[in-house]
Amino acid sequence: MNSRTLRLVLWATLAIVFSTRADAGVLSYNAGVGGTFDPSTPSTFTFTNFGVGGLSAGVNYDAARVVVRWGGTAPLQAGGISVTSISVSNPSMSVGTLSIPAGTGSAVNKYSSFLSISPVVTTTNLGLTSLTVTIPTLTAVDGFFLEFGLQFTDNIGDPLGGNTNFTAFQKAEAFNSAAVPEPGTWGLGGFISLAAAVAYRRRRTASAS
Repeated sequence: MNSRTLRLVLWATLAIVFSTRADAGVLSYNAGVGGTFDPSTPSTFTFTNFGVGGLSAGVNYDAARVVVRWGGTAPLQAGGISVTSISVSNPSMSVGTLSIPAGTGSAVNKYSSFLSISPVVTTTNLGLTSLTVTIPTLTAVDGFFLEFGLQFTDNIGDPLGGNTNFTAFQKAEAFNSAAVPEPGTWGLGGFISLAAAVAYRRRRTASAS
């Protein structure tokens, strides 16, 4: 292998390092809607652009909590699911872990505790709020999904005595992608093919001369 071909192979190696997703479990994501994930590995989603859902215009919400539920292809895996590293940005709110216990039915909401937030959230600035969660490795099959949302209140002292409303939910759906090459793999194959083509052309040129 000549030096030029070697350099091309080196570039291919660097390409796969830098093109691999930061979180291999997340396969796709559309802001405001949700995405897909490979359940065979942990997946960290940052959900953005939540729809206002049931939030009321003109209300200053001063507390919030995170909501999760499962649905789609059953069953819920044995032992339940613990979603970890949950945090909210704009406003900042650290939640930690939220679990769906074994035996929980589909579409049953599970909540974190209400936490005070500052600045207040309104239907006008809700678009700035984001939610980050880490979904663990699961035994789920294609079509199983988790839905995440936020519930706000304007009365932290007595949440049920004030406006208590959900944002629109966003979905993370399981898709077993073991047979689908990683984008970086495609990139590596392309670079190696290019390197081989260049090397072949150089040999042809050398033979002709």
